Amino acid sequence: MSSFRSFSLVLTGLLLALSALSQGRVVLSNNAFLVIDNSAFLVLDNPNPNAITVGAGGGNIVSEAENDVIRWNIGANGGLYSIPWTTKNNVKIPLSVNLTTAGTGAGHFVFSTHPDNDGINNWNNDDYKPSDVTNMFGAALTNNSPNVIDRFWRIEQTGYTTPPQATLGFGYDDAERTNVGNTILAGTMVAQRFNSTAFKWIFPGSGADNFPTTTVTGVPVTSNFFKSWTLSAQNNQLPWQEEEAQQEILPDFEESISLYPNPVTQGQFTLHLTGLQDEVLRLELLDLTGKSIFARQIQVDADDFVQTVSLQNLVAEGLYLLSLKGRTRLLGVLKVQVLD
Repeated sequence: MSSFRSFSLVLTGLLLALSALSQGRVVLSNNAFLVIDNSAFLVLDNPNPNAITVGAGGGNIVSEAENDVIRWNIGANGGLYSIPWTTKNNVKIPLSVNLTTAGTGAGHFVFSTHPDNDGINNWNNDDYKPSDVTNMFGAALTNNSPNVIDRFWRIEQTGYTTPPQATLGFGYDDAERTNVGNTILAGTMVAQRFNSTAFKWIFPGSGADNFPTTTVTGVPVTSNFFKSWTLSAQNNQLPWQEEEAQQEILPDFEESISLYPNPVTQGQFTLHLTGLQDEVLRLELLDLTGKSIFARQIQVDADDFVQTVSLQNLVAEGLYLLSLKGRTRLLGVLKVQVLD
């Protein structure tokens, strides 16, 4: 066990491995710092959540670059994994990864986090985007950085036959939201990840911004984590382009949700839900910039439930996305075409 108390240990351009044979652990207490720098690796062979433990007085791990990383050989294990990230300005931004369903195979995770490190135009994420990210586009194919916090997170799963499922929680530095050039309202951020296969940000984002507690929590991951994550303004997210928008209903609910007519005519559509009795659903209609057009809550009071939703005087002709969220889960996102 490696224990750090009241001082800084800097890993610079090297690999520090803690062996699973000794169930190696990093224990940080008395506000000690462990700084990962110059493309160093901290390798944790201990697959248990307590491989990083924060003791009395707290502790800090500083990354601040995409390749200053922790590699955690978690394998087919689950539980609540926490990394006590701290910024170069000594603001604590802890990351939590609750692996609710373990993966299969000898997989591992790679973690890091970074802001703009040159201090110039911090608002412009396009200047320091991660290596797998090709764009910071908004709907008009323009730079949407003013609506994105000035930081990225690397949460990368590798080597799994079946990836784990998880719920993520992000701590953030509010100064990185309010930097000059940003336009993000307090309490409005959601988490998004970049699909490096399709070269697009996955839309819509998810999670709850708990401002003034500077955390975004309850971010579900049921498939590929991909690699690069950030936080964006809910009303102006990093979206799909229109031609790429698609209907996505999570597999568990494919037989439970239908919407008709689609295209929508005469200013209304019908939502048909089965097997969701006693669920409370939040419906939110978004345009392709991620802007919320309207939202409403419905109580599903029957096993075979039908609800008519009026769009009259609310939307123009065009393509929209309808997000359906339950109390604790996203059920799906449906593409809705509205005709005059």
